[in-house]
Amino acid sequence: MIVKLKKQSYVPTNVCYLSKRIYEQLNLQPTTMYHIAFGQTSERAYIHPTDDDAFIIHHALFPHCSIEYKLHIWKTNGTLHVGPMVGVFLNTAYIADFSTDYVEPFIHNHAIASEHAHCLSYFFSIFDIDWEKQTINGYVYVNGQFERRSFPFPHVIYDRGASFQPEQKPLVQHIRTTMRSNPNIKLINELDYLGKWEVYERLRNVPTIRHHLPETVKYKTFTDVLTMIDQHNYVFVKSFYGSRAREVMSIRKKRDTFEVMFVQNDELMIEQMGIEQLKEHVQSFTKHKPFLVQQGVSLMTFQQRPFDIRILMLKNGEGRWEPIYDLINLAEEHSSITTVRDNHEYDFKTIYSSLCETYRSVPSITRLHTFAKHVCEAIEKKFGYFAEIGLDVGIDEAGHIWLIEANSKPEKYPGPNLPLYAKQPARSFLTTLDYATYITIPHEQQSSATLKRGNYSHMTLPKHMHAQLANPEHTHVKIGAFSFVAKCEANDFTDIVELPAHVFEQFDGLLDIETNIKIKGNTVHLGPVIAMFISNGQIRKLKRQQPKFRQVEYAYANKKAKTILYFFSVHDVNFIHQKIYGTFFHEQENIWKQRAFPLPDVLYDRGGGVLQKQIVQSDYIRQQLQAINGIKKINPQHYFDKWETHKKLQKIGDMQRYLPKATLYKDIKTVQHMFHSCDTLYLKDCHGSNGHGVVRIVKQSEQNFIYSYVKDRQLYEANVTSWEALHEAIASFFHHKKIIVQQAIDVITWNERNIDLRATVQRTPDGKLDITSYPVRIGGHRSPITSSQTGSEIYRFEYFFKTYFHYTDEQIETWKRKIDEFLLTCYRSIERIYGTFGEIGIDFAIDKQGKLWFIECNAKPGYDCMYKSYDRETIERTFFNPLAYAKHIAGF
Repeated sequence: MIVKLKKQSYVPTNVCYLSKRIYEQLNLQPTTMYHIAFGQTSERAYIHPTDDDAFIIHHALFPHCSIEYKLHIWKTNGTLHVGPMVGVFLNTAYIADFSTDYVEPFIHNHAIASEHAHCLSYFFSIFDIDWEKQTINGYVYVNGQFERRSFPFPHVIYDRGASFQPEQKPLVQHIRTTMRSNPNIKLINELDYLGKWEVYERLRNVPTIRHHLPETVKYKTFTDVLTMIDQHNYVFVKSFYGSRAREVMSIRKKRDTFEVMFVQNDELMIEQMGIEQLKEHVQSFTKHKPFLVQQGVSLMTFQQRPFDIRILMLKNGEGRWEPIYDLINLAEEHSSITTVRDNHEYDFKTIYSSLCETYRSVPSITRLHTFAKHVCEAIEKKFGYFAEIGLDVGIDEAGHIWLIEANSKPEKYPGPNLPLYAKQPARSFLTTLDYATYITIPHEQQSSATLKRGNYSHMTLPKHMHAQLANPEHTHVKIGAFSFVAKCEANDFTDIVELPAHVFEQFDGLLDIETNIKIKGNTVHLGPVIAMFISNGQIRKLKRQQPKFRQVEYAYANKKAKTILYFFSVHDVNFIHQKIYGTFFHEQENIWKQRAFPLPDVLYDRGGGVLQKQIVQSDYIRQQLQAINGIKKINPQHYFDKWETHKKLQKIGDMQRYLPKATLYKDIKTVQHMFHSCDTLYLKDCHGSNGHGVVRIVKQSEQNFIYSYVKDRQLYEANVTSWEALHEAIASFFHHKKIIVQQAIDVITWNERNIDLRATVQRTPDGKLDITSYPVRIGGHRSPITSSQTGSEIYRFEYFFKTYFHYTDEQIETWKRKIDEFLLTCYRSIERIYGTFGEIGIDFAIDKQGKLWFIECNAKPGYDCMYKSYDRETIERTFFNPLAYAKHIAGF
């Protein structure tokens, strides 16, 4: 709903007046005092209806903002919201322009679009924030000009800040970190930049993308350049973070010389040089910055000049990726380096027919856009949430598509054949504001319905749902990866969808399922379908009606989530017929059944197929499901290699202080070297879990060691009196497995029993982080581990520290704040490495000096500790979160 905000002095300070039409739709009451929120600031007032089609408030209410704008208005619980308010973060140079007659095209076009999108956008930079008052002095577009006003913190931060001065960067980082840590502020993009090397490194294992990536290596020495030239004859040397063709050099081998191109002072330089001169030039060019060396691609040409394509990808008002335009980055004459520069009038669509006449194979625009969507989805999985990405894509002379780079702050133009300063809102700017509205205003509650078998070849929907269809004669229906087209008629039920008989002939598991229904355009989405991958042993137990607590709790949580949830193992997948024989809880009959289901919308990988003989089969299933367009995953991977994770976390500054010293076991010399740092070490199977594959070694003297481990809940200890005997003991226990060696942490203890904690951190139904629990685990006497699978004692955090350590409520709250900050740092650091997770189990410890330590992370948290120690509300939330998050990523 849209309403004009008006400020008046004649109305009472504690009473606001709202259009009668909206007043009745929001079901407001004149005797109730409501919170009225504007950005991150709220006031309290009564609200009365008025015949004026406006929202009238006293001028003293929200004194920092006196803008009369048409804005969205919505209600959540007892709060009335007006907005959304979008804070656009810019470089200080752009802010300085406001004192002149010049306005950047981006700012002008965003301001014009903001008015039409009914958002209030203001522009600010690093010196405009008043942290104490929680206000920002920004520039806003009013009556055709920009004025400086004071605003509350916004609903949404749109970070467009780039190229800050070196002395400004610490303050920039502080602002970004603080704003991102505010749970009430949404972000257009979760990261402020995408480095070329990071994009290549994280996408090269994505099946739909890897064949479209030019071979790339980090530049270390000139030998890297020569090696790549020997392989490809044509290479690029690029800065990790350069833009607009700055810090890019192309090198092409021509017999005994090299043709080198680069841009200097905005001029294209082309030089011929020998190998020694080239070496000197490359070393000078790459000085003091990280660079990469990349395979050159022989691009298609237009007007005898190579080109690549800048595809602007934005999320729209429904949270979906959408290609906005395809601009040509056209090289200068005789150049191999492309850049947009002043060529924004070139549109790929306009030259497409000409290219088809010249080349035998030119990818269609639809194929190009499909590829761009795959790239954006892959980037989100690997880096976090984004809503706008600029992709530079090349097409070689054979018609193969190449991903050159991705940019999280793409240069935005109104579009091909439009003036640089558009008078009407351009789609390239309006779409971002529609997305800002989408993430700010809560979505309408999902409808649900029970799936029944119809008597006809067509389907039927309740009348109120049927009325939403654009073309009932030709309705698309999507259930997981399965879809069909049918005529749709209205029925007289309120919550029953009748599907054609042929659907149940293929997928009898859908019969009588109650699930969510979403109608978008002329497509009916049912689901989402969630396939939970578990072991074959657990499936056998379900068939024998012997479920574990986890399956029971997921089934219970699904009564609320209303997804199409089934469990499957390596033996249940039929890719030929595109179905999975899933096991599910049939509520009406109160038993577990196995039936045929479609391939899913979302894969929830709980580690199916972990036995050695099943690993190849389970990996094949994962690869095939991942290759299916549109299937999402709760977690980007189903396990962590302890050593690989440690190495990667060690490179993240925020994590270094939390990591114990560790190294990869090669031979007994590794242990000898680690004993120089401490007298107690832990050796762990890099792929082990539940306390299996863990050995503690205590050095008694130079040739005397005690090693211990737990097996079948029994503690085993042995004493060895030489390095050779210790080596034999290690080899016998681990059997050639990959081993990480870690220094022992001097953890807090209770009655000489070690204590650590197991946290569960999850994403909520709207994708935010939720630390659901971190129970305390007390290991057995002299036990090297505290896993719940080995008989440790488990306590709720608050209960344990209050009862056994006699902490006050204030001390417990202080510790909880410290632990929460630590856990969020760990979670976000892991996501920086692997991509966005729906849940992670994090094992951590507190040492006797009160320092927090990261032990390891688990992509398949078992919830055993939480289940044994926490209340029913926490248990239900923990099992509901993944299903609700699956709905979120599936678009329900």
